[in-house]
Amino acid sequence: MRGALELFAAPPRADRAGYQAQLAAVLDELAALGLCCVHTMDPPETLFALQRPREAGRLPLLVVVNLPAATLDAGRQAAHRSGWGDGRLRVWGGKAFLDGSLGSQTAERLDGSGVARLPDPEPSELIASAAAAELNVCLHAIGDRAVRRALVALEAGRPPWPGQRPRIEHVQCVDPEDLPRFRRTAATASRQPSHAPGDRLAADRPSGPRTRHSHAWRVLRRAGVPLALGSDTPSPPRTRSWSSTPPPGLAPRAGSDPDAGPGGVHPGGAVRGRMEWGCGRPAPRCRCDLTVVHGATVVGGRVVHSLPAPPQGSAPGGGPAVPPFVRPDLRGATAPPPSTARPAAATPSTLA
Repeated sequence: MRGALELFAAPPRADRAGYQAQLAAVLDELAALGLCCVHTMDPPETLFALQRPREAGRLPLLVVVNLPAATLDAGRQAAHRSGWGDGRLRVWGGKAFLDGSLGSQTAERLDGSGVARLPDPEPSELIASAAAAELNVCLHAIGDRAVRRALVALEAGRPPWPGQRPRIEHVQCVDPEDLPRFRRTAATASRQPSHAPGDRLAADRPSGPRTRHSHAWRVLRRAGVPLALGSDTPSPPRTRSWSSTPPPGLAPRAGSDPDAGPGGVHPGGAVRGRMEWGCGRPAPRCRCDLTVVHGATVVGGRVVHSLPAPPQGSAPGGGPAVPPFVRPDLRGATAPPPSTARPAAATPSTLA
């Protein structure tokens, strides 16, 4: 037994310098993928490590930090409020898990299935504690019962403090009866469209007709619920961030919205971190954050990653030429005729 446990033992932690070097490499890789902003759910050590490159002007993208609920005391003790920081590093709040996932059948459902990872009244206690320090909460809730418990706990925590903007992460299954609770709590639905194709089969298998309310983004949007779409790494962000195409042989889910796409990624992503005043849209006095496909990543008006121009008639990496308007996941599709071709895409990127 001891030998088996050692096989799964956590790798030794790097020293401070080693950890900062690893973090710098990861941030450079994210910039190379075209990301301009990431929301991380890491312990206080990561927030500490990010401050040195920020002070030296070497933080390539905007990092919004959310602390795990178990370490939220560190944020309170440091007197960090939601929104503390600048255009490269910000503190938002704390992350807590109310249930599991659809794939493992641990998402907490109204039919009694699943697992409650943070049972009542702990969500209400967490929200009250975070609100006292003016820190927002990000509540992982996938099943419809977990989503309901999150919303009920947020309702119990009202009236809100100035700047309160709670997030419910994933929100894959929502009972229509709970839509008014979203409006009353002003909760943002933080969604990952790339989960929809894989979770579709898992959602349909055990729960029957109730899953017709899963991944119903159009229903949420029509109900006035703010949507913030992201990639939920390690899903490849440039190719799958808003791909919600169902698996072969399955029709789109009633109420799903394949066209939610970039509109939810950019403005919604900025709203998610109370940054809509300065980023997430191409407008005067807003930050210049954009990704030039096959070209460069620009954050705050500064080029943080660029690719050398490929040889004429070839694509980056030495492959066949791919028109810049063709998404990487559609390279086998037929391109539009030259007369309708668009220039290289330049899109604001506020992915998470």
